[in-house]
Amino acid sequence: MQAEVFNLIDQKQKKYFELLEKICNIESNSADFEGVRAVNDALCDYAQGLGFAVRKQEYAGAGATAVISMNEDSDQKPLMFSGHMDTVYQKGSFGYPPVRAEGDMIYGPGVSDCKGGIIVALLAMDALHQAGFTARPIRLFLQCDEEVGSRYSQRQSINNMIAEAQQCAAFFNCETARPGKVTLLRKGILKMTVRVHGKAAHAKDYMTGVSALVEAAHKIIRLHERSTADGPTYNCTLAPMEGSSNTVPDVCDIVIDIRVATMAEAREASDFVHQVAAECTLPGASGEVIREGMRPPMEPCEKNQRLFDQVNRICARCGLGQFEPFMSAGGADASNVSQTGVPCLDSFGIEGGAYHTIKEYARLSSIPERAKVLAAVAMYYEE
Repeated sequence: MQAEVFNLIDQKQKKYFELLEKICNIESNSADFEGVRAVNDALCDYAQGLGFAVRKQEYAGAGATAVISMNEDSDQKPLMFSGHMDTVYQKGSFGYPPVRAEGDMIYGPGVSDCKGGIIVALLAMDALHQAGFTARPIRLFLQCDEEVGSRYSQRQSINNMIAEAQQCAAFFNCETARPGKVTLLRKGILKMTVRVHGKAAHAKDYMTGVSALVEAAHKIIRLHERSTADGPTYNCTLAPMEGSSNTVPDVCDIVIDIRVATMAEAREASDFVHQVAAECTLPGASGEVIREGMRPPMEPCEKNQRLFDQVNRICARCGLGQFEPFMSAGGADASNVSQTGVPCLDSFGIEGGAYHTIKEYARLSSIPERAKVLAAVAMYYEE
């Protein structure tokens, strides 16, 4: 069956290049709920045309997710693939049409992050289905608001993903691939907001006021100096401020993005930010943490290592080479799934780069390459 599945992937690849261009031309910023739903509808319609089962879930104040599945009558535990349909780009950022292809390269919103990954997974499922693979259920979860940490769905989307994953033997996230690598570890993202209070005054009476902005600058420097190459990093930005240039600002918010490798680092980082918020340099200033949220890290664990080793054995068996483990500093839904105890790996999507910039690109020929990896895993996975 392996040879037939791989041949089908090669035969079908052009059709999937066209499908990638189609869904990336549907612009779908996380907050563009109609755009996200349009991508979801296009993918679900296509999947139903292949004979797959589809379950959609709409969310008030968000887009919609879906589960595309095959072989649900098998008594084996499913394998689960996942990718997100939303992007970070505002409509029109790439011009019109948003997508352009040049030889083996394709450029546009979401081509690598992460619509290309969805295409990889769907191509693998299509080839398996046509070749008559029925041994195990395969599910593909289409996520709607990954780029904002499932905020618009009030975390319902990620909770539904986790609920699906907990029914499965293993979870493979189809975020952007790196040549020869699979993501075994991910940093977590701790988001905190510190509100700094000062004392307002007219600029002509500057010395009678207490500038919240100056106090914030002292705190930002402390946080910056705490960042290390092999430990947590503290990226600080300022929230938009009200007021005028002839007024001493009496309030200022520091928004902090902290990248951590473990939950222990997250706890230490949170304690440090609370300390920095409370300790002020300017007399009369004060500070407090007003907001805190967490996307957990994908920490080292035996279950994920065993899954990584099995993927490499399967790839060796199928002549697909070997992967090296990779640690990503970016957050992804795989981290949330891994925290629940489901064996989990990431970065099985299309190869590409420059994501979150208007130069985002992907390599089209990596779609069949990576689809063969997912198909091989489906055929030879052992619990």
